[in-house]
Amino acid sequence: MISAEEQLQNRANFRTEDGKLYLVRCMNCGEPPRGRENWAMAVAAGECAWCGWKENDEKEPAAS
Repeated sequence: MISAEEQLQNRANFRTEDGKLYLVRCMNCGEPPRGRENWAMAVAAGECAWCGWKENDEKEPAAS
């Protein structure tokens, strides 16, 4: 899984002033460097409808 900072390298993705992530193109799935266009209803949720990437997933510790 890639980080939120890596997601933000695509200029289509952005954060609002309050820090909310809008994920327009998921850089975790699809062919780099474009990424895959996200489903419109998932953009504001900050997660990818196709691969399931969520910003909070990167903060969880890896299972042992």
